[in-house]
Amino acid sequence: MGRAVRYLSREILAYIGRISQAWNAFWFTPRDPFALCVMRCLVGWMAFYTTFVWGLELESFVFPHGYNSEEFVLEYVRRYEGPYAFSFWYYVPVDWIYPVHYVCLALTFCFMIGLFTRTTSVLSLIIVISYAYRARFSNYGLDQILAILTLYLCVAPSGAYLSVDRLWKRYRSMAENLRNGRGAIPDAVQPTVVANIATRMIQYHYCVIYMAAGLGKLLGESWWDGTAMWRGLANAEYQTLDMTWLAYYPWFTEFLTHLTIAWEVSFAFLIWRPLSRPVMMILGLGMHFGIGLLMGMWTFATCMMFGYLAFVEPGLVRAFFHYLKAEWFSGPVQVLQVDPRNTAEVQQAAWRKAWDARDRLQISTLPQVTTNEAQVPSAKVPAQGYRLAPVVLLDLQPVSAKKTAETLLDERRHVELVTSLVELQHYLDQEPKWLPVVNLDGLSPMDAQDYLHSYLPLHLQDRPSVTVLRGHHLRELVEPHRPDFQRFLLLPCDSQEIPREIHKAEQFFAHRYLETDSAETQGAIGQIDNVLME
Repeated sequence: MGRAVRYLSREILAYIGRISQAWNAFWFTPRDPFALCVMRCLVGWMAFYTTFVWGLELESFVFPHGYNSEEFVLEYVRRYEGPYAFSFWYYVPVDWIYPVHYVCLALTFCFMIGLFTRTTSVLSLIIVISYAYRARFSNYGLDQILAILTLYLCVAPSGAYLSVDRLWKRYRSMAENLRNGRGAIPDAVQPTVVANIATRMIQYHYCVIYMAAGLGKLLGESWWDGTAMWRGLANAEYQTLDMTWLAYYPWFTEFLTHLTIAWEVSFAFLIWRPLSRPVMMILGLGMHFGIGLLMGMWTFATCMMFGYLAFVEPGLVRAFFHYLKAEWFSGPVQVLQVDPRNTAEVQQAAWRKAWDARDRLQISTLPQVTTNEAQVPSAKVPAQGYRLAPVVLLDLQPVSAKKTAETLLDERRHVELVTSLVELQHYLDQEPKWLPVVNLDGLSPMDAQDYLHSYLPLHLQDRPSVTVLRGHHLRELVEPHRPDFQRFLLLPCDSQEIPREIHKAEQFFAHRYLETDSAETQGAIGQIDNVLME
């Protein structure tokens, strides 16, 4: 009996421990704020737009004797909503209403572009709530969901990317790095726990919204008999397209009615599963798009769709932006010569590089990478002694970097050590012959995810490469089937395996992209084979 009790208590404690670990991982794992920054641009635009629309009829909505008279609103609020239904419009004199409105427009615009984001996000939230409570009988779901998203964007570091704040930080960090001889490399944005908490809160809030909407619909008879969707589509007040022809196909409107109920009630459960998440998101986006198209409520529909970014991994959003940049904004690289001792040149170069969102500007003053005793010495072999392509090595683990570099130098390869993806990109842009070797084990989770989701499929799609990674990195690969010349090594591995994978990458690349019948190509492949045999 005692043994059974001890076994049972041990299993219970182990189960509680697993639940605790899962809870901490769910809420407190640092997350890249990139998706939230994209959401800030969209939500900020909606806040600016709604504030502008309020201003078109400002006297009717805000002035004391408009549609919502101040006396009636205050009486209603005090009776039904209590003292927490705050609006600063209750305290603004009539003569100051228009100036305050213009200030509100300026603040929401600053929030949209990410200027003083931490401050303007809070002020934008106050503005959205104040307009909604002042025009209490003129707002609807748009104002509510806009306030919800703005609240969580106040908590998150939503100005870390795609903002004026980020532009200024890029300029300052690159100017400082140029002066110190480290090159025009901006400080990286680190994943934060706060970004993850804000994302989880948006996700949970959407689950509550859809669950409440679905359960509330079940109280209506029309949602049980399948006529609710038809009644909505046939309502002339909200009808933007004539959908009365659906009266001849009642089975279709009944199907849409029951599908809507099933989707809303199950959203809170199925959205967390990787296999069902895309289906739930497609159904949700389709429903909101239909609301905008058929009922004319485009602002509410688009604002709801903005929140779906919380359910998309930041690496996928970043990869999508990298793809657009590669497809639409690619072009020749411009090299800028800068003297680090010239303050004016440094500031001008840093400012131009900060604005260079298309990565067309390269600063040529990046110094040769210096290393300490714990890192690999950048041994210099005479240029005529190189037999194979030079290697640029990104490995932040000093011991493995040293072993890998020594192994590559033994086979007479030129090796350069870099410490970030930005430096790696600089070398690859300067010389197409560089062969990248990247060890993800020492990179931050955000950099590793960025490399696998966007850097590898976009920047290295036509270049042989070797990536050293661990098992958990395999789940981040966007495409499971990659070209043969993109080689992967699973840790733990021996440093001698990296040169062999480099030779394989070169061989596959030569066979795939070059005319293998030419004498020059056959000689290059033979040289690789000879070194591999040695």
